[in-house]
Amino acid sequence: MATATTNGTDVPTSTVPSTTVVSSKTRERPDFKDTWGVFVPVNTLDFWTLVHRVVIEEISPKDLIRDPVIKPGSERYDVDGWNWRDSWELDPHIILHTGLGPLTDKLECALKSVGKFTVHIEGLHRFTNPPKMIEGKERSWDVLMCNLPPKKNKVLFDLHKQACVISGKDWHFAEYVPHVTLAYTKFGAAYKYTGIEFGPIEIEVDHLMYQKYRDNTKPVRIDLQ
Repeated sequence: MATATTNGTDVPTSTVPSTTVVSSKTRERPDFKDTWGVFVPVNTLDFWTLVHRVVIEEISPKDLIRDPVIKPGSERYDVDGWNWRDSWELDPHIILHTGLGPLTDKLECALKSVGKFTVHIEGLHRFTNPPKMIEGKERSWDVLMCNLPPKKNKVLFDLHKQACVISGKDWHFAEYVPHVTLAYTKFGAAYKYTGIEFGPIEIEVDHLMYQKYRDNTKPVRIDLQ
């Protein structure tokens, strides 16, 4: 297990390696309402133990914000403020594809045939969102996320490609960057945490989840062969 190391000071953005930032300036967020997605669950005890010991104890509460996509009226939304838990991704996962229709036999068989695999997680990155209008206000925020080294996670790219080809749905963004979201922070606040030593950790995956966007009430479990 790794230990947490930060210098406790703000570091100018220019000093942060470019590999710690995935820009979304060219992205337009699609409307995923009433669509489905396929996900790799990483909600394991080992993962949460590492997150709690290495990350949660290091992040200043003043840097956190509520997940900006949480909608008014949902059980996680509080008009008078936000619960600190809403700053964290409580169901950690890796997105393989989204914006899909209901699961087809052809796609399910293709995903199953990949078999069980291992996800390799090492280091922290950030995703920087450009300003967006949310609830009538212009907001910007950062997403702190776990890094998934491409050379050690080739299977994720293979699964993503299969989902694109079989579903006939291209990926919505310029490139596919698999990651595990950890927390939502104020704009520009996440970069100083990318220096935290996180992992390496390996997670054995024996199933995938296929479910509606932002609705985990009736997910379809896909057991890998």
